[in-house]
Amino acid sequence: MANFISEDDIEQAVLQKLQTDYGFQLLNCFTANAETLPDGSNRTDKRQVILADRLRSAVRRLNPDLPDATINAAVDQITQPRRAMSTIAANSELDELIRNGFATDYENDQGRTEPCRVRFIDFNHPSQNDFLAVSQLWIQGEHGYRRPDILLYINGLPLVFIELKNSNVKLKSAYDGNLNDYKKDIPQLFHANAFCILSNAMETRVGSFNAQWEYFFAWLRVEDEKEKIDRAAIAESATSLERAIDGLCNPAKLLDYIENFIFYHKETQKIIAQNHPWRKICGQDYPTLTFSLLPAPPSWARTVRPMPGLATTSANITFPRPLMMGLRCRCSTKNGCRRC
Repeated sequence: MANFISEDDIEQAVLQKLQTDYGFQLLNCFTANAETLPDGSNRTDKRQVILADRLRSAVRRLNPDLPDATINAAVDQITQPRRAMSTIAANSELDELIRNGFATDYENDQGRTEPCRVRFIDFNHPSQNDFLAVSQLWIQGEHGYRRPDILLYINGLPLVFIELKNSNVKLKSAYDGNLNDYKKDIPQLFHANAFCILSNAMETRVGSFNAQWEYFFAWLRVEDEKEKIDRAAIAESATSLERAIDGLCNPAKLLDYIENFIFYHKETQKIIAQNHPWRKICGQDYPTLTFSLLPAPPSWARTVRPMPGLATTSANITFPRPLMMGLRCRCSTKNGCRRC
C-alpha cells in the first residue's frame, strides 16, 4: 500500500502535471477570507464562475471578422444567469452554445445583414484556446461559500471539476460530502461543466455531475486498448489520477471528448462516454462506445450487434445515431451545423 498522500500533495502534483505535460496556465485564487476580492480571477462578484475577461478575449480572437457588438452579444448570452432553470437544463443549453456557437446576425462593412455563428472554442486547433487550471476558487452561493479544489477552464469556461481527498479517505465521500453539496449550494458552477473527476490518488472516478455514484467510472487506459490493467498495482503506486489526466485532459483529447462524446436526453439526463482508448469509427478516432448514467439506452439510440473485432462487455452495444452517421456533432437542423 502506498504511503499516506495528503489532499494538498495530490493537488500540487496534478497542477504541476497539467502545466508541465499539457501547457495549462495555473491560477491559485485562495484568499483567507472567502469574501475577499480581488482574488486573481478578475471577477467582480464571487457568484460568478465564468471568467468573463478571458472568455471575451478568446471569443474576439476566434472571431476576428465580427464586430465588437456581436462579440459582446455572444458573451452576454453565455454568461447570463440561469437561476430560473434546472441545473441540467442550463447545462444542456450551455453545451449547445459551447459546441455549436451562438447563432446571430451582424451588419457587414457594406451595410448588409449577414448570419453568423460566434465560436467560443476552436475544437480543431487546440493551440488557439486558453487552457487554465484554477485552484481554491471561492464561489458564493445562496447560503454561503464553497471552494472546489481544481477547475479546468477553456477560454474562461469552467468545463472540468476536480475534487480530491486524502489517500486514506474513502473516495465516495468526495461524491457524498462535496459534489452533492456543491450542486445544491453553488449550482451555477455546473452550468458549463462537461464532466467531473473525483480522486484520492488510490482510486479515481469520472462522471457527469448529475450521475449517481454507481455510474462514476474508472479511466485507466491511456492509449493502448490492449494494455493489461493491474488495478492493484495502480492503487499501490497511486497513479489512477495520473492515468485519468493523461487520458482526458490532454488538450486535444479534452476538446474531442467535449465536442463529440457528451449527449443529452430530453434535458433530464446527461450521458458521457467512458472506456478509453480511441477507436476507429467511420474513419476517425473515437473512444469505445459505452456510456455512463443510463441503466437502459435512451429512445434516440440505436442498438446493434457488435462489429467484428469490437470487444464489448455485453451481447449488444449502443451507438448514438450521430456516431453511426459519422457526424462530428449532434446537430438537429435539417442540413446540419457548420461541422456536419
